[in-house]
Amino acid sequence: MAKLMAISVMDRVITSTKGLEYHHWVSDAETTFVEKEYTSTIKPSVDAAPSTEKDKAHALMFLKRHIDPNLCWGYHHLKTPKELCDALESRFGNIHDSLLPQLIVQWNEIRFLDYVKVNDFQKYMLQIQARLDLCGKKLTDEEMIQKTL
Repeated sequence: MAKLMAISVMDRVITSTKGLEYHHWVSDAETTFVEKEYTSTIKPSVDAAPSTEKDKAHALMFLKRHIDPNLCWGYHHLKTPKELCDALESRFGNIHDSLLPQLIVQWNEIRFLDYVKVNDFQKYMLQIQARLDLCGKKLTDEEMIQKTL
């Protein structure tokens, strides 16, 4: 039962080399690692017992299984989960710097009349809002209402 729960917790995969979903992936991976008791493999702690080689191998296999195959090939030489996490952090950790200009353009171009269904417009608008929020740009309720009108 615990294995099934762990699989459902981590269903997100870094699916592109752009890393747009990297921050969600990290959050899911950390949650799964807590459940599987692999946290010490990526965040060594003085209080925690040192991780075993078996735990490191399981954690590394788990991480590699949840990234794009092209990324996996690029990082196949890394032998510990900490090395892999650090490499992905250095590559995607500041993705919001390059993403913010694109999101602002998307926000400026989205129009209610371009959508057949209200739900589609609202879904896309909320996705842009969430990504802008991740990048540090908060949209006000007034801006959201104005965009809808």
